[in-house]
Amino acid sequence: MEPFANHFDYRHIVDDHNNNRHSNPSIEGTWITIRLAVRVFAFLLAITEVNVFFAFRYFAWKEKKEQPTLHEFRRAFALALIHN
Repeated sequence: MEPFANHFDYRHIVDDHNNNRHSNPSIEGTWITIRLAVRVFAFLLAITEVNVFFAFRYFAWKEKKEQPTLHEFRRAFALALIHN
């Protein structure tokens, strides 16, 4: 019975992740290209971005009362990647 319970408890996780990945301004939506390698890189970068946001939210910002929104985190993350 546990596999069925887990399915019904966690079936929304992928949808929530995709919604966060595609929220504006998304990497995949703003980086227009026809090259497959760049599209795959943008997809992997977008997945990594949302995973890092969720990891920070769970591990680093757990006790903080004011957590940054995904948009604020996305901006700070992009600037950190640019100025690295």
